[in-house]
Amino acid sequence: MFVGIYAALRLPVAVGLRSVSDYLTATPTMRGALYGPCSYIRSRLKPGELYLSLQGFHPYYCPQAPVRFSVMPGEEKDWLTSRTPRAIDLAEFVDYFGRSAFRFVVVPYRGESRSNSTAAVAVFDVPLADFRFGAFLEPAIRSMEPLTHDNLVAVYDGPAVLRALHKSMKK
Repeated sequence: MFVGIYAALRLPVAVGLRSVSDYLTATPTMRGALYGPCSYIRSRLKPGELYLSLQGFHPYYCPQAPVRFSVMPGEEKDWLTSRTPRAIDLAEFVDYFGRSAFRFVVVPYRGESRSNSTAAVAVFDVPLADFRFGAFLEPAIRSMEPLTHDNLVAVYDGPAVLRALHKSMKK
């Protein structure tokens, strides 16, 4: 039955009645396909460029190799063995951000869960303070317009975020 239902959902795409983009943007997933934001990044990220993501889960559509999460260089072992990352300050984060020259920053602002008795989607706000770098990024992006977004994440321009971070250090 499961196979039949998903085959029926895909049939309009297979016969050209619905676009792939529309299907991937609107079809329910466990944690969001992020198709629009990921496609935006994939089409604009040049070889050798990196992007920072606070979104812990990255679907197939997002570039996998160039993403950096909340682990800074040299912390890989700590990440695997400790539940609590070491504390850093704004200056260290700005230095890391600048050395990494992030092209984009992916920031989740909502989440969805289907892990309930009805499998109905439950949407919830995601506070940036819940993320290791969130407290540093939130003031920097507060007045920025994202380059693109969907119902769960926003993508910001990395160089603009770095400029805002430098400005926040001077205050």
